[in-house]
Amino acid sequence: MLSVRLASGQLLEVPWELLRDARSLKQQLQHASGLPRFRQRLLYQDAVLEDPEILVESMSELQLVVLPFCSVSVQQKAALVDAAELGSISEVEEILQRPQHPDSEEGMTALGMASFKGKAEIVSLLLEAKADKDKACGFRGATPLVLASTMGHEKVVQLLLAAGADKDNACNAHADGIDRCQVTTPLGMASKIGYVKVACLLLRARVDTDKVCATDTDQFTTPLGVACFEGHAELVRVLLDAGASTNQEFGPNNTTPLGVASGDSSRSAAHQNMELALQLMRAGHQVDLSEFSDCHVEIVRMLLEAGANKNMPFGPHGLTPLGEAISHRRVDIVKLLLAASTDVNQVFGPGSKSPLGVACNSSHVEAVEIVRSLLEARANAEVSGFPGATPLELASSRGQLSVVRLLLAAGAGRSSSGGAAGCFSSALKHVAIALCSKIGSYGQVFLGQPRRAASPKVALKRCFDCLLRADGATLKRTYRELAVLRTRAPSDSNIP
Repeated sequence: MLSVRLASGQLLEVPWELLRDARSLKQQLQHASGLPRFRQRLLYQDAVLEDPEILVESMSELQLVVLPFCSVSVQQKAALVDAAELGSISEVEEILQRPQHPDSEEGMTALGMASFKGKAEIVSLLLEAKADKDKACGFRGATPLVLASTMGHEKVVQLLLAAGADKDNACNAHADGIDRCQVTTPLGMASKIGYVKVACLLLRARVDTDKVCATDTDQFTTPLGVACFEGHAELVRVLLDAGASTNQEFGPNNTTPLGVASGDSSRSAAHQNMELALQLMRAGHQVDLSEFSDCHVEIVRMLLEAGANKNMPFGPHGLTPLGEAISHRRVDIVKLLLAASTDVNQVFGPGSKSPLGVACNSSHVEAVEIVRSLLEARANAEVSGFPGATPLELASSRGQLSVVRLLLAAGAGRSSSGGAAGCFSSALKHVAIALCSKIGSYGQVFLGQPRRAASPKVALKRCFDCLLRADGATLKRTYRELAVLRTRAPSDSNIP
């Protein structure tokens, strides 16, 4: 055993098999006493032993002296941060041996910079020097663990977690004017950017999977919420397997993960993915389009399998996942939600609109397939939620002839008075309105009048007036539509 006498007179004994040189002895003493090796000086016969010096068994007893931190200038503090940024192990070692305190009083710290740059060796040195592993260090008060998670530096994240870094918070207090409860978390940033391995490290350290955080200046979310928004399907699966809540509301609009995945973010992400694929193809690259597929469909499927409430309204206006998917023309997600037995008639949003009403009030091409899916799921064909207008009237006013056909086939308008003739008159009227709306500016004049003011005869006459200004293709299509309807007219319809 090698004996080391402290200034207090206490004698520490260290087994020779654990020792090789003076540095290894200092590390053993740091484990025993908590004193960083950079502040230790070992004396043998009044001579200072340098770290590389080999220890021999003839050294029966050494003296340990602990040095205070030296006073340093602003330039010397900055030099440590610069050395950490460059990853200069020898320079950082030399500075710490002064001994210089490893932390700056304010601004970016050496540990923060090394964590941000992914310099694992420097991080290890600074942690050995007892650098504050949770000190807010610039970047809006981020901690070293947040910076390492943001940049995806797995090795640094491992080192910081092993050192006991706070895995759930981003700063110590009100650093840089940012309130503690309004900052991001390590898992939040890993989830936003899509670092699956970093997220797994944090989850194994039992991080809070549902802690609300801010991944942008004023956007509050949960790790699962931001992963759904960004379309990181693999990360969503990891978070769900770790028990992340599928129904926790977050953000200023109290949205849910399923609401996010069903809405506008999913459409924009799909568009961006395809734009990226096209850009690569134009640049001459061989592109596997499956790599650019829309992952939000898979995310919605995973959330539904994990038990997400598919009918749960969210936000101040009571939006629903189905309503969001319809509003943003996500045919694939609409079908997925309906296959999961989502309430097809649940009203949502301002004015309590019905899913079918919103779909029929759309002029986009996706409306046809959405309406078809809703009707197949037994949506009420007479309820829209729009004051004074049925789904059939909305579709006809939007010029959605194919939607009008679907609604008529589903029995929409059968409540009209006048029996079979009344039903036929109503159908003819709405087809005429739909045809008018497709012809152009003159048709818009017709649409500006009250929908119910025109009788079928008047509507049909206006339709033909509009057709006088139409092109040949429109004339042919209109003739076919009206011919089909006329052959179905009941004998007492009295329609010219």
